[in-house]
Amino acid sequence: MPSLRTLALDRVLLPPSPLWASNLEDLSMRDTIPSLQDMLDLLEQCTSLRTLLVDGYHTWPEDDSRPDHEPVSLPSLKLLDVRTQPLPASEDLLANLILPDAATLRLEVDMMTDDAHPVQLPDMRLCPNIPCIRGLKRIEVLWSNRNCILIRGFRNAQEHVAPDIEVVISAASDFLDLPYDWYLDLSQVEVLVFRLGGMGANSFESWDILQNFPELTTFRLIEPDAPSLFGLLNGLMDTREVQMPDQAGTQRNHRLCPRLHTLELFDFRWTAEIGAAMENMVAVRQTFEPKAFRFLDVYNAKDGPTGHHFVGPHDANVSQVLVVTNAE
Repeated sequence: MPSLRTLALDRVLLPPSPLWASNLEDLSMRDTIPSLQDMLDLLEQCTSLRTLLVDGYHTWPEDDSRPDHEPVSLPSLKLLDVRTQPLPASEDLLANLILPDAATLRLEVDMMTDDAHPVQLPDMRLCPNIPCIRGLKRIEVLWSNRNCILIRGFRNAQEHVAPDIEVVISAASDFLDLPYDWYLDLSQVEVLVFRLGGMGANSFESWDILQNFPELTTFRLIEPDAPSLFGLLNGLMDTREVQMPDQAGTQRNHRLCPRLHTLELFDFRWTAEIGAAMENMVAVRQTFEPKAFRFLDVYNAKDGPTGHHFVGPHDANVSQVLVVTNAE
């Protein structure tokens, strides 16, 4: 079968002598692999592979979890789609692959798992040869109405581009159960998008996660409830310094999101209290980052005003903030 290009294996044993592997471009394996070593032996021959899907529940023997095997390079790969459970299976696979710079990684994690394997995301520090998890410029964390959380990472901060990494967390109860120790490279992220719609009675009131984004310039929050929005505004008014690594890796004291210049708020119910909290946040940001914060944009705020105005003193040392509400 030297001309074989696409192969789907579902609950079957791997062929003993895959002479067809060198020309294979699309490979899907579901509950197929008896050991990690067998998988790596096969992939080593798949030099033309463009898409790889690995799905299923794998409990490889402990002596197989770190095989005596050089990482396998997949030089033509465009998409790696990993849906394996439990967590060690995903980590072992990712740690033993070398992906090209342009390859996209998709992970799927099910929070409905047994107590012996609590839900976590793979420790990306164990995956030195996965380029798409580094140099990220834009992160999106999106809650859907189907109890699903979608995390997307982009190495381009612009909109309307395909993600470089995508993590789907299904059967999620709320954001509060989501582990944020991703060990992704967040040091260069400039744009962060959160969509909280569909969380029901749950609120996301603590925004300590923002400490992980020292270069953040734009933050977009979509469909927050009142406690979540107040929590964000209060967090941005916190004048305490937090420790974050600088470019040399040394821990330095910084204000939360010191480079933030744009805050965008979408689809929420406006109240006088929220309006006052926004004005207070702007004033406080101006005191410790006088030149940084520039724009507060509010879109589709129910019962909110329409128009724009500037906040801040007429002082050459302090940037005035343009506040726009319900703009067309």
